[in-house]
Amino acid sequence: MKPDKRARLYAQALFNVARQTDSILAVRDSMLVIAYLLKKDALFKVFFQTAKIKPLEKVEILDSILQDHCHAITAEFFALLSERKEWKQFVPTLRAYQTIQRATLDVVTVTASLASELDSAIVKDIEKVLQARLAKPVDFTTVIEPDLLGGLKLRIGNLFVDGSIATRLERLRHDLLQS
Repeated sequence: MKPDKRARLYAQALFNVARQTDSILAVRDSMLVIAYLLKKDALFKVFFQTAKIKPLEKVEILDSILQDHCHAITAEFFALLSERKEWKQFVPTLRAYQTIQRATLDVVTVTASLASELDSAIVKDIEKVLQARLAKPVDFTTVIEPDLLGGLKLRIGNLFVDGSIATRLERLRHDLLQS
């Protein structure tokens, strides 16, 4: 079976179980945490790939270390991939899961690029305003980009809105050079 097809099948199975337990977003969020750790922490990647630790023990370790950041469904999936030695399926499965989630729930994906971390209340306010304006549920994430200097860049689905200070300064520079 092709890897992409296997990832889609895994994602659909995960989504169906998550839907039955009303934990679609919790499963997605915990998968994002694990994907981040796999990318950024070499020891975590070795932990995921080692055959010396049994899959059930890996679930217990994940539960004790990540506690509230790892849903039980995601931990079990992690163990399944570890047992089958299909480590490379985790990230493609996450991507396929997110695609299924957006299509099924009719959710608009919004990514806000910020110059620095904002207070969580302000982030929640931005999310509420976007949800009201778009009249759809919003899957809102923030990314820190220090190069922005200030302001905000939004990616709403395939639409880009750039209100960053860096872009405004670049436009001003361009306008000055033109005159």
